[in-house]
This record gives sequence, C-alpha cells and structure tokens, in this order.
Amino acid sequence: MSRVLGLCLLAILLFGCTDRVHPTPGGVTDPVTVVRQLYRPAGHDRGAAYSRRLEALYQAALKNAKVRDIPVSGLDFDFAVNGQEVEPDTYRSAQVALLRQGDGRAEVRASFRNRGDQELRYSLVLEGGRWRIDEVTSTTGDGWRWSDMLVQGAVDQ
Repeated sequence: MSRVLGLCLLAILLFGCTDRVHPTPGGVTDPVTVVRQLYRPAGHDRGAAYSRRLEALYQAALKNAKVRDIPVSGLDFDFAVNGQEVEPDTYRSAQVALLRQGDGRAEVRASFRNRGDQELRYSLVLEGGRWRIDEVTSTTGDGWRWSDMLVQGAVDQ
C-alpha cells in the first residue's frame, strides 16, 4: 500500500508541476490552442492572450474610443470572425492549423465561414513562458492588419 501511495505522490509531483515549469494561460501549451480558444462560442478573456505590444495598441484605441464616445478603427468589429455579426455555423466551421514555429515565434492560420470563406493569420510570440497573439492579419479580400487598425483607432479624431 505504501508503495502505491509513493508512486501516486511521485506522479503528482511530476505531472502536477508541469504548469509551473511551462506556465501558460488556462493551461494552454501551444500557439494553436491559444487561437483555437478564440473560436469557442462561449465568451473568454481575449486580453490575456495579447502580447504586450498588441495590448498597448488595444488600450490606446480603447482610450480614444472612450474619450470620443464612439467606436474607432480596430474596435468596430470582431477581428476573430472578421465582422460585426456571426453566422450560426462560424465557430463550428473554424479550422486552425500551425504554419510555422521557432525561436519564440509562431504563425497560425484560422479558416472559417462568416459571410463567405475567411482566412486569418495569427502571429504569436512567447512572452514570459506564454504564447501571446502579437498580430492578426486577414488574407481575405482587401486584407487588413489589426495592429494598423488599432494605431488608426488610437489617433482617430
């Protein structure tokens, strides 16, 4: 009995410490999972997934929107679905794939249907042991970069 208990304690120590060795938000261990969480129908804290750079841009645009009391560029739509409205099957249709990863950076593709076929590219960086979204780019239609929209939103007058 004491041998079984000892093995259980060893397993808890080995597997229970994994998050402390590789800390990630909500137990997320890879960049694909960070992006995949954006396509869950239930709400979640997206800000926890932004890099320091992207969070600063987001906060600057948000501050300007509050001062002006109107939506500004970058905050006037849901970047994850490339629109203001979501079709019923958008989240179910989402396919997320790792394109490349190395040197603390990763690129992930998300494709889904929302007013037609959509494709977004997510650039992620490893900050403090956690994968964070550093850029979002639409490759559909005219395309856009979310950071460019947030910069514009921060200076809109």
